[in-house]
Amino acid sequence: MFFPLLTFFMTVSIVNAINITDGLDGLAGGLMSIILLILAIVLFVNGTYLATTLVGILVACLVAFMFFNINPAKIFMGDS
Repeated sequence: MFFPLLTFFMTVSIVNAINITDGLDGLAGGLMSIILLILAIVLFVNGTYLATTLVGILVACLVAFMFFNINPAKIFMGDS
């Protein structure tokens, strides 16, 4: 009973933290790009190539998002 409640609480907390960091243009996308690039490196070193490819696709989507999120921002992460 404890773990589903903890999972729900952590999910809501992470979504809220990302929503707060999107107050500045490019901040949330930049942070997520850095985190996902580190994750891709770790996955590649461990030999998990399918997961590395999927994370690479996510990074590519974030780079495309960042193109439209530079100052002045046309879209925001929570609104797109």
